[in-house]
Parts: sequence; C-alpha cells; structure tokens
Amino acid sequence: MHINNVQFSLLEASEDFMATLLLLPSGIITDRVGGAEMIVYGNIVYTLGSILVAAATTVRSFNFMIGGRVILALGDIATQIAQYKMFSSWFAPSNGFASTLGFELAIGKIGGFVGKSTANIIAKNTGNFAWVFWTAVFMNLFTNAASAVFWFFNKYCNKHYRGRRDNATDEVLTEKNKKFEFQKVFQLPWMFWAVLGFSLFQTSAALTFSQNATELAEQRFAVDSIKAGWYSSLSQYAGKREEMMCGSMVSN
Repeated sequence: MHINNVQFSLLEASEDFMATLLLLPSGIITDRVGGAEMIVYGNIVYTLGSILVAAATTVRSFNFMIGGRVILALGDIATQIAQYKMFSSWFAPSNGFASTLGFELAIGKIGGFVGKSTANIIAKNTGNFAWVFWTAVFMNLFTNAASAVFWFFNKYCNKHYRGRRDNATDEVLTEKNKKFEFQKVFQLPWMFWAVLGFSLFQTSAALTFSQNATELAEQRFAVDSIKAGWYSSLSQYAGKREEMMCGSMVSN
C-alpha cells in the first residue's frame, strides 16, 4: 500500500475506535433484536466491509481501505455481541456457559493462527497480496450461508420448544427481550468497570506488538515474510510467549 507506520496505525485505530464507541450500544440493541437475527445482520455488514477492504487493496487506495475497515468493524462488533447473547440464552451460569465460550474462543484462536501464518504464503504464491483479502471474502460468504441456516434452525426451535431456565434463579433464559432495557447498564457492578479499565490498557499495549509482530520477527531474525508469519503466529497464540518474544525483539 506504500504507507508509513503512522498511516498503518491510523488504519488499525479506526477499527478499534469504532469498537470502543459501539460495543455498549450494540449490546443493548442485541438484547432487543436477538442474537440469532443480529448475527445474520452482522455477518452481512462484515462481508460488505471485507469486500470493500479487498477492493481497496486491489486498487491500492489507503483512504478507501479506512472506509472499508470502519464498515467491517460494525459487522465484527455485531457478530461478537450476538455470539455471547446466544450462549447466555442457551446455557445458564455454571451450567456450560463458560466451557462453551472457552471452546468458541479456542476455535477463533486456531482460525487466527491459520490466517496469520498463511497470509504471506498466499501473497507470495499469487503475486498479489490483495488475494489474501479476497480469500477472506470467500470465507465470509460461506459464513453468511451458515448463519442463514442457523437462523432458520433457531426460529424452528423457538417455535416448537420452550426456553431454558436458570436453575439457581428460576429465570427464563430469553434469546431476545420485548423492549430496550437501558437501565441495566447502570446496574452493572463496579468490578465489571474495573475489568473494562484493565482491558483498556492491556489491550492497547498488546495491539502495539501484535499488529506489527510479523515485521518485527522479519527484522529481528533476518528471515523472509513467510517464516516471520509463522513466528509471529506462534508468539501471538501461545500465551506468555508473545510477551517474551516481543520483549526480546524490541530489546535487541
């Protein structure tokens, strides 16, 4: 794209800024609309954003890519919130919710590892790094089809089966609410806001290295971009090894 580090940081920050502003409103809307419907809408918006980003890489337009990343972020936020909403409506606390969420996050990490480690392989073998983003578009189209099938399945289940209950509180685990409930935002405990404050600084620090890990590995170990992609993928998805590796590369 022939951009400098400042422009690259702006590209990444545009998506993070959208997430910061819209996560909470998206959660309120998802409670009202429902997780199954929101994940369909979110995937459509995400796919549209990914198409625009891929098109921007094809025409080598940085400004075009920023616009695409903003739209992509809108879909990403919606789908993430929708996933957690669906899990909370299926599994009561201490009755499978944590293990299900852990399994979903693990699958996501594996997908991130595969994508990060193969991106440079696709770019080199095709001779155009834009194909990396078009590959993501094709995967998103498949996700849209799977989401549509899931939506019809969820609609069938809601029509023919009763909702689950939390055995501890005897509360019905609803998939969507009948009205917007803004007051629940102000009922969150102080520990929740403390976790958000920690994530604000921890995530910002981690992203500084994770977004540039491949380039740092390429410079530090004097390897090509493909090997650097494998190194950065292993460091990013192997827990504390990421901090150790990034610290080693910076200090050297």
